[in-house]
Amino acid sequence: MSLIVFEDSIVENFYPLTLTRAGFELLFGTKTLLSGLTQNHDDVSVYVRGYLRNVLKHRLKHKINSVERDGDALVVNGLINSSKTKRILGREGRFVAVSGNNVVAARVPARYISGSGDYPLAKLATLKEFDILKADESTLYRHPWELVDDNAKAIEEQTKGFQSAKTDVFINGPRSRAMVSTKAEIESPVAIDTRKGHVVIDAGAHVDAMTRLEGPCYIGKNTKIRSAQIGEGTSIGDFCVIGGEIEHSVIQSYANKAHLGYLGHSIVGSWVNLGALTTNSNLKNTYGEIKINDISTKRIKVGSYIADNVKTAIGTLILAGKKIGITSHVYGLAAEDVPSFTIYAKTLDKRPVELELQSAIETQKRMMARRGVMQNSDYVNLLKHIFKMTINERRHMKVSREKFKI
Repeated sequence: MSLIVFEDSIVENFYPLTLTRAGFELLFGTKTLLSGLTQNHDDVSVYVRGYLRNVLKHRLKHKINSVERDGDALVVNGLINSSKTKRILGREGRFVAVSGNNVVAARVPARYISGSGDYPLAKLATLKEFDILKADESTLYRHPWELVDDNAKAIEEQTKGFQSAKTDVFINGPRSRAMVSTKAEIESPVAIDTRKGHVVIDAGAHVDAMTRLEGPCYIGKNTKIRSAQIGEGTSIGDFCVIGGEIEHSVIQSYANKAHLGYLGHSIVGSWVNLGALTTNSNLKNTYGEIKINDISTKRIKVGSYIADNVKTAIGTLILAGKKIGITSHVYGLAAEDVPSFTIYAKTLDKRPVELELQSAIETQKRMMARRGVMQNSDYVNLLKHIFKMTINERRHMKVSREKFKI
C-alpha cells in the first residue's frame, strides 16, 4: 500500500519558514518530519503546493503530486504528531481521521487522490462513505512553537538508529547516551552532559575544544561547532557552522551562527547567516505570556522564527516571538515582524527598504557556492515567485523602494 504525505493550509501558520519548503521538510529531532514518517515505507508520494514542486525534485527522492491509481493508499498529514496518532495510523480498514476541518490521516482508494490547487487532499475531510474518526487538536502540529516544545522528546525517540562510539571526552551522565559517529571529530577538552538525554553527533561533524553539549541535542552531518554551548532540546542540521549559546532551538541545514550571541526557543531556516553577537529574546521582562499576531501561544518562552536566506548584522537583537521574512537583512533591533525581501534598520533611523530581487538571487548564489552547492534555475524561480507572493507584506509595512544606504 502506498503512503502519501501531504500538506494543507496549516503550513501557512509556519510562514515564513514554510514559504520555501513543505511543512514536512522541517527538521524535528534528528531528521525531517517526512523522514520520520517514511522510514518504513518504500512506495511514497508527497503532495505539496504547486510552486514548490520543481525545487523539491532536487531535495526529495519521492514522487511529487502524483500517485498510482490502483489499490488503497495511506494518506498522512505532514504535520501529524505521530507520537499521539499511533492508534489512528495502525487502524485497519478504510477511514478518514479529522481534527476540526483538517485531515489527520486516511486510508482510502488511491483513485480518491487527485485534484488541483495548493491543498487538493484537504477535500478528503468532506468524504462521507468511510468511517470518520474525530481526533483532538494535538494530533497535528499547528504552530512552530509546538515543534520546539517537542523537539527534545523527538531526539530521544529517534536515537535507536545511532551507534555509540567510544570517545575520550568528559561525559557527565550515562556514557551510553553519548552517541558519537566514528566519522565525527571531537577536540579536547569538550564536555558532554547526558543526564537529561542523548547527545547525538552525526558523521562528519567537528566539535571544537571548549564546547559543552547538553542532551537531548543533535549535531547534524558535516556541521562544525565552534567552542559553543549547545543546550537541551536543540537540533542542528547538516553543513552548519555554529558558535555562541543555543538552547531549545532548531536550525535547518546550511545555516551559520558562527559567533557569540544567544539563540533560544527558535527555528532558523537554511542559508541564514546570523552576524556576530546576534541575540534573540525568548522571555518578557514581566514573565507574561507571549502572543504572536494576536495568537495566544500559552507560553512564557517563545523565540524567533527566521526564514531562509536571512542575514543579520553584527549586534542584531530580535525580540521574543518575532518573524524575519525570506532573504531579509536586519540591522539593530527588530521589535516587530520583518517582511520578506526587506532591509530593516529602524533603530539606525532608516525606514524599511525593499531588497532588490536580483541582489537576493546573487547573495543566495554566493552563499551556496561557499558550501559547494550550485544555485540552479529552480531555486532562482522560487525566489522570484515568493518575491511576488510577499508584495502585500511589504506594502502593509510601508516598505519603500529607494536605495538603502548606511
